[in-house]
Formats: sequence, C-alpha cells, structure tokens
Amino acid sequence: MTLATFLKGKSVFLTGHTGFKGSWLCHVLKTFGAEVTGFSLPAAGKCHFLSCETETIVNHIVGDINSYTDLETAMVAADPDIVIHMAAQPLVRLSYERPLETMQTNIMGTANVLAAALKCDKKPVFACVTSDKCYENFEVETPYKETDRIGGHDPYSASKGAAELVAASFAKSFYMKSNQSILTLRGGNVVGGGDWSKDRIMTDIVSALSTDTSPIIRNPAAIRPWQHVLDVLQGYLLAIEQVAGLPSCCFEQFNIGPEPQNEASVGALAVMACSAWGGDICPEICATEAELHEAKLLRLDVSKAAEILNWRPKYGLSATISKTIEWYRAESSGSSMSEFTEQQIVEYFYGEKISV
Repeated sequence: MTLATFLKGKSVFLTGHTGFKGSWLCHVLKTFGAEVTGFSLPAAGKCHFLSCETETIVNHIVGDINSYTDLETAMVAADPDIVIHMAAQPLVRLSYERPLETMQTNIMGTANVLAAALKCDKKPVFACVTSDKCYENFEVETPYKETDRIGGHDPYSASKGAAELVAASFAKSFYMKSNQSILTLRGGNVVGGGDWSKDRIMTDIVSALSTDTSPIIRNPAAIRPWQHVLDVLQGYLLAIEQVAGLPSCCFEQFNIGPEPQNEASVGALAVMACSAWGGDICPEICATEAELHEAKLLRLDVSKAAEILNWRPKYGLSATISKTIEWYRAESSGSSMSEFTEQQIVEYFYGEKISV
C-alpha cells in the first residue's frame, strides 16, 4: 500500500504542528489527502508555519499539552485514526536554561497525550516522536540500535529518554489492553527549509549568509547524523502505516536516521552550506571549550527500518544541504513558500517538479 492510499481520508491529530517538523508534516499529509487537526502553542517569530500559511490547511487549535483537559477535549472531538505526538521543548542548550519546563513538557506532556488518546472512540494508532538523543550516549563508533539503553546527560536528552519510558509504560499497562498500537520514532539531526529556531546550525548559517556575513561555527568537530526533513517524515509515516496494517496491536520502536555516508562534522556541514548558497563567504570557526555538555559523536543503526519498512533516506548529504538552501534562497527572494514547500514535497515523493 502506498502512503497516498493509506493516508487519504484519514483523520490525523498532530501535536506540535506549529513547529518546524510539524508544519512540514501538515503539508505532507495534505498532499496525501489526510485531514489534520493540529494542537500546539502559537507559532512564534519567523517560522515555517507562518511563512507557509500552514494554518490555512489544517484545523488549527492553539493549546498546551500540559493542560490535560483542553488536550483531551480537542482530541476526542477530532476522533482521529492516527495521533502523532511531536510537541516538545526541542533544544538542548535551552534545556539547561529551562530544565523544569523541558521536563514538564517532554515527560508529563507526553503522558498527557498518551492518556488522551486512550479516550478516543477509534482507538487511534499512536506515534510518539522522541529523538536519537534518547540513548545513553557513550560517544562510541558503534551505532545505537532500538534495543540499546535509554539515558541522557543534558536535561533535553534525559527528558526524551524518559518520554520513551513513559510510552513503554503506557503501552504495557494500557494500550495493549485496549488493543491499541503504539510506536516511538527516533530521528537524527533534521535540516530543511523554514527552521529558524535558536541554536540550530542551519538557522545560524542561513541567518549569516542572508546578510553577507560569515557564519560562526561552535563545536565544529562534533559529528552528527544529518537528514532532510522529508526523509525523516517519510520514515515516520511508513512506520505508522506498517503498524496500522498489522492484524493485532503492537508496541514498536524505530530509528529513522541517515545512513553512515550522511554523517558529517558541524564544520563540514557549514562549508557545504556556504558553497551551496554561492559566493565567496566561508564559515568562521570558533572552536572554544564548550561551557555546556554536548555530545560530539552520535550514530543511529537504521537497519530495522530498512528491513521492516523498506525505508532508506532518499537524499544523500549533498542533496540534503542543497534542497535546504534552495528553500531559504526562494524565501529570501519573496517566493510563495507554501507553493515552494508543495513543490519540494511532490518532487520528493513523486519524482517530478511542478510549476510554481
């Protein structure tokens, strides 16, 4: 079954739809004919959601997953076939500044969404998006498998590890008993057009390049598994389709990350992005001792997703960067970004360009 066949007419309840990945997912789901109800905090500042007028293609509900009553009311009214939980405090460095807020949202907020989905009549498939940083990271060469130990050094990573444990507890205690499938999805470092979040590498690079200045790169030697937003979203949706098609309920976990050749240091990524932008600007390396702990090496084993979902990233590292830079270039030139986003989605999934 193709994703288009699976998703057409499906009702999807999406938390965090005003975020970077959430907004892109709204447009992907629209392309495939799904009906989306989004529940999230208001979009703030410059972002994909506002640039692409995403509010016009979804049932847009402003709400906080930490407010259980509001969340349950909205979800039960939507009566979804699928619940995708993306709402989170997503930034490592901000988690040091706001550890309690990070823990509250990423742990108790996740518990709230899990509990609310149990109240829905259709017993929706539940997909909980966490992070590759949910693993106890020993910074070794061996990639992490879904069966490896959960952990986390910084507050963000710990909260994502805890969210995995909360999901597992709900799966074993409640979801299996209600014959309701659940899965957790662990992605790598996602890049793509429209991410202006603070302390994101591509945000820093594009912000500098758009003003003809050199991007300043901290922690240039850190190796990350980079992937385009459409690659990771395709993996998420294929995992949901797989679980939804099983004859009985299940609890699954999938790493949805890039292949080894997509790994690169932060410094190398910056050089490639500057080259894709064009001109003579080069990144400025500021390799100072980090005040806050950030992992320098993190790899995912995606063999389970390749074997079970028949999923592999479509874009290599070069295409990932060029497609991202193309989006920002179009935005800076005043193009309609909702149409440009649609063009990139159609090209990715159907292999053809459309006129904008």
